Amino acid sequence: MKTKPDDIFSLGLSDATLIRHLPQLLADIARLVGVEAAVKIGCQWGGGELYLPVTLTEDKGVVEVIGLEAATKLATHYGQSWGVKLQIPSTMGRFHRRMTAIKLLKSGCSLREVALTVGMGRSSVQVLRRDFQNFPL
Repeated sequence: MKTKPDDIFSLGLSDATLIRHLPQLLADIARLVGVEAAVKIGCQWGGGELYLPVTLTEDKGVVEVIGLEAATKLATHYGQSWGVKLQIPSTMGRFHRRMTAIKLLKSGCSLREVALTVGMGRSSVQVLRRDFQNFPL
């Protein structure tokens, strides 16, 4: 099942926390055009290519997803006179599971409860608990 932007935003994480834990390209995009646009791009094109054409139109691709203003900023920043393709990392589903697991751990759930809820192995949840003991949410 594909992760949707609402899945990410329902975690209630601050923009700063999201940016800190997004893959580098998506974090850069978030700083440029906003966290909402970066998350939408990650969910829509994760694991594939995002093509930024020279001429942006209202009814195609990235403009439909993030709007003309944000798409224009991206195209200007990353684009060339012939357009550009960005390789978008496929990590939004993993990101959602990990952040959900951390929130559940911080709320007092057991390793087993967290593992079953987010579909991770118990040992993976143990690693998260160890690595993110003082994780700010």
